[in-house]
Amino acid sequence: MPHSEVDYLDFNSGQSRAIASASLAIAAAGGPEVKGVAIQARRLAKQLEKTLSEDQRSTLQRFSEGNLSALMYRQMPFPDDPLPDQLPDISTLMLSPRCQYLASRNQLLLELVRHHGRDRVQDNRRLLVRQFGYSPFAQPLVLAEDPLLVRG
Repeated sequence: MPHSEVDYLDFNSGQSRAIASASLAIAAAGGPEVKGVAIQARRLAKQLEKTLSEDQRSTLQRFSEGNLSALMYRQMPFPDDPLPDQLPDISTLMLSPRCQYLASRNQLLLELVRHHGRDRVQDNRRLLVRQFGYSPFAQPLVLAEDPLLVRG
């Protein structure tokens, strides 16, 4: 990899199927917003962790210890439903099976690296759902426009 702070974690086909199955289970339980689902995601991530190779574990550890600024996953399962021609309104989109699947998969992967993050911001004009991973090594980056940005 040309950039030493970024690496890939490649899943094998069995791990990829396990991720898809776990993501569907989390989504079927109501997705990341439902109380108690975080415990289920943690349990499923621990099961997945048992299947990881030593090289995969080493990559996860480098990220968890703050030695990688980004970890990209490859060989990820994806929803097989077709993309819509036009996006629905946000309230419909949030409840769509595709979004629930992707949010659930994100929660599972964040549990795998022991990072947490999902935020929902709503005001009187719009709803913003952000998914992110928070590193315990993140440093605040204070900008005049947005003092809540973090780098890590």
